[in-house]
Amino acid sequence: DGQKLNPANFDGLKSGVSRRGFITTTGIGIGLAAVAPSLVREAKAAGGPKDPRNLKQIKSICGNCAVGCGFIAEVENDTWVSTEPWFEHPINQGSLCSKGAAAREHVISEKRLKYPMKLEGGKWKRLSWDTAMSEISSKMQDIRKKHGPDALMILGSAHHNNETAYALRKFAAFWGSNNIDHQARICHSTTVAGIANTWGYGAMTNSMNDIRNSKCVFIIGENVCTSHPIAMQHILTAKEENKAQIIVADPRFCQTAAFANKFLQFRSGTDVALIYGLINVILKNGWEDKAMIRDRTYGFSDLKEELKKYDLETVSDITGVPVADIERAARMMAENRPGTLIWAMGGTQHANGTSNTRSYAALQLVLGNMGKVGRGKYIGQIENGEPSGHGVFTYPNGERYEGDWKQGKRHGIGTYIDPDGRKYVGQWIDGGGEGNGEITWTNGDKYEGQIKNGDMHGVGNFFWKDGDIYKGGYQEGNRHGEGIYIHSDGKYFEGNWENGSINGYGKYTYPDGRYYEGIWKNSKLCGKGIYEGFGGEKYEGVWKNGKYHGQGIYTFTDGTLWKGEWKDDKPWNITELSIDGRINGKIINGVQE
Repeated sequence: DGQKLNPANFDGLKSGVSRRGFITTTGIGIGLAAVAPSLVREAKAAGGPKDPRNLKQIKSICGNCAVGCGFIAEVENDTWVSTEPWFEHPINQGSLCSKGAAAREHVISEKRLKYPMKLEGGKWKRLSWDTAMSEISSKMQDIRKKHGPDALMILGSAHHNNETAYALRKFAAFWGSNNIDHQARICHSTTVAGIANTWGYGAMTNSMNDIRNSKCVFIIGENVCTSHPIAMQHILTAKEENKAQIIVADPRFCQTAAFANKFLQFRSGTDVALIYGLINVILKNGWEDKAMIRDRTYGFSDLKEELKKYDLETVSDITGVPVADIERAARMMAENRPGTLIWAMGGTQHANGTSNTRSYAALQLVLGNMGKVGRGKYIGQIENGEPSGHGVFTYPNGERYEGDWKQGKRHGIGTYIDPDGRKYVGQWIDGGGEGNGEITWTNGDKYEGQIKNGDMHGVGNFFWKDGDIYKGGYQEGNRHGEGIYIHSDGKYFEGNWENGSINGYGKYTYPDGRYYEGIWKNSKLCGKGIYEGFGGEKYEGVWKNGKYHGQGIYTFTDGTLWKGEWKDDKPWNITELSIDGRINGKIINGVQE
């Protein structure tokens, strides 16, 4: 248990005691205890160390790759002295790969570079930061003047975080060089091209620990045991706790294959033929997910036409895999759903790597292994088991988000497209659109302004494709508060809104000078108001549902004045009907006297 043995516990023991002597002595001790208990001393716990170490435990994330495993760093006197497992971490659950276990070396290693060094005369010489920056920038400027900005090549690394990668790209643009790349170009370029062509973007669909929910795991082009031991523990958990069937397709019998329920040893580079053979078996037996294919895919008829070239005998001849093994693997995948498909460099590092990744996606679609827990595709790496940082997630129903993530939730700046094609660009907090943003509809309408929970809320501007504009307040997606609505033909309303309708005081003005002004309800004048026409006619009085209704005065352009009660826009009981100030009759119950 890590505690030292205390010599005090062994005082009085003699060496050279025989078995018989030990038994005899023990018997005497028991007898003494029975006759005279006072002769037996009570055992006491040994005292602990006088100066226990003062270790501070700090939870941290391994920075060697993007998986995001957690560990507990123990710090003493501001020095990282040891590492303990973080068992509650959802991804690695306390375990670490060899790089993670040695993460402390990045901090305490004597080989760690702590300041700029320059090789002069075969020996490294320490420089100040100012000197180093000055020499490097001067040399770069000289190269730029002599050879142009494209003479600079910038290479990134998986050890860089999102902020560093962003800064490098900005620096390349500032410098004027088009030559910037990342080591993942070799790793994932074929995946990005192939999966973007299939899903819309080349990225994983599920978090790593979701593998545990799978009932079948198909691994092709990756020896997970050695390349990704943290992912392997999730695969083994799925096998042990979820009774998942493990299928490994690999040209060699690797360590991962030793854990498989079925091993398919195929010729290197024949991935597409093998996958097409599996799909043919699935379709032949009616095991495909017909609803998924009907509702969520296109081009299936073209795929079926291509599959005709890959009957099982042909596939077996191409891949070297017996027909019975192909049929058995297809049945295992069909009978054990949900299932996931895992690949890595073994699938991508081929001249036809893009075709490989597209075929993997097609297999998952045919099986319906998308859009639910335990179903999906896993490619290479993910951070902390959840989207975190900048990334893209494409949903089976057509939704898509590209932007910043935090602990599996949209958080930061990002673009979201819903299943209907509506696009929101702006800020997010804990999964909901918050702050300033922009929403665009497929018909061309557009909103710019404040947003809450992904909808218009606060002050903003709405632009219709036909030219109408609204500028003002919003609440939960509806116009609310003070606002101005401007029609494309020049008419505009300025006043109060409530839940999308004009409610309260407002003024509606026409380009020719006419206007309505007063109290509105549900976008209609209702209460006291004024109408004034471009010719000079005017009504001032009570309205109801947008019509003259109640006491009011209507003045005509020729000076005629009707004063009294109105009903549904009609003069009803006009007590004063005058021309040039002279009373000239009445209207009673709508009939003029």
